This record gives sequence, C-alpha cells and structure tokens, in this order.
Amino acid sequence: MLGNLSGWHLMIIVAVWLVPAAIITIAAFVIVTYVRKRNPAAPPVMEAGSGVPSPASPLEHRLRELDELRSKNLISETEYRRKREEILRDL
Repeated sequence: MLGNLSGWHLMIIVAVWLVPAAIITIAAFVIVTYVRKRNPAAPPVMEAGSGVPSPASPLEHRLRELDELRSKNLISETEYRRKREEILRDL
C-alpha cells in the first residue's frame, strides 16, 4: 500500500498527523499554565514528624491572615492579640 508513495507523500502524511497533535499539546500547556497563574494553589504544609505534606487547617489559615493584617499595620497590636486569643479559644 505504501510502496507507491514517494518520500514527499510520506512526509505530508506524517505532517498531517503530527502538526495537529503538536498544536493540541501546546494549547493544553498554555491553558494549564494560564489557569495555574490565575489560581495558585496554597503550598502544602508539612506535618510535624512526617514527610507527608498535608493541607493547612482553617485555624492555621486564620492565624496567618491575622499575622498578615498586623504586619501590614491594618490592625493594632491590641486587636491582633484579642482576635488571636478568640481564634485559639475555638480550638
């Protein structure tokens, strides 16, 4: 069947299959990269004594947000302490 085809014919057949596959692969890569940049995942938090990362708990998330607010001087030290005690009481 392929015996009658010249080298050019074979190259055209290969190009017809490879070019769309390459375009699809590149498009998928671009889409995944775009989505990851728009929605970065939080880095995993390591549990004490294990090498397995676990997702940050809501408590840790709240405390980190509170620390960020204080470091940016968006809340006073008194507000920080009061809210931190409130969060820790909810344990």
